Amino acid sequence: MSGLLLRGRDHTQTGELVVRAGLRVASALGRGGAAKLYAHKDPNEDACMSAEGPGGWFLAVADGHWGEEAARIAVDSVSAAAQGWVEDVGVREQRTWRDALQDAVVAAHHAILESCRGERGPRTTLSLALARRPEAAFFSASVGDSHLFWSDDERCLDLGWPRNRPPRFLGQRDGDDDWLRSATRLEAGSLRETRALLAATDGLSEPGIGVADPPSAVLEALADAASYPPAERAAVAAHRLAQIACDAQSRNGAGDNIAVALAWCQDS
Repeated sequence: MSGLLLRGRDHTQTGELVVRAGLRVASALGRGGAAKLYAHKDPNEDACMSAEGPGGWFLAVADGHWGEEAARIAVDSVSAAAQGWVEDVGVREQRTWRDALQDAVVAAHHAILESCRGERGPRTTLSLALARRPEAAFFSASVGDSHLFWSDDERCLDLGWPRNRPPRFLGQRDGDDDWLRSATRLEAGSLRETRALLAATDGLSEPGIGVADPPSAVLEALADAASYPPAERAAVAAHRLAQIACDAQSRNGAGDNIAVALAWCQDS
């Protein structure tokens, strides 16, 4: 588990990407392909993780604001729960898993509030996905403006923050648990047609910084990885998507941190 968790404070070299991978999951993180042109506290304020077990696969990304603390705390918080989720081979009702993800989001929010004091404490996005073998289903939760992609062999859909709504963030001090639950986008679907689930921070897509068409970038990364042996595909796809983001930032002359977490769900 710990080998697939990456924290921005540990990776601060512009242009460098680090990848940690298992058989079906991978995490990739980088400071970005160019210098940030906006005000920020820390060089790399993103964090990500992925995990796998007999029960399935889990992935998470977080994009911190006003420092790296909130993203780090959020990902550390959900990683403890994720270990049990991917080891559990029992069958549960779908509502149970949706509730578990929502509760994990709320718990991460409270962990940030307890650790980060002050009127303008650090905040973060958080996007989570859990793919469950026993139920042949996936479940996702997203708060803030990071991405959460579902893909089959031909299509890529963003299940994250709806672009027609202003984003909310973990660590905000102007709302209660009900407010946070209403700000969380929850989705579920079948694994039967799922090739991959991916989460990515907005270093992939920020206007003037990242790519213009994020779903197409995801499909490109997955297509590149599909030619590799199955045990290498997750690592190749995560690295490729992060590299696409960094290359776009380099061309645009403006950078942002990039974190990617991926589960390759297709068996062949």
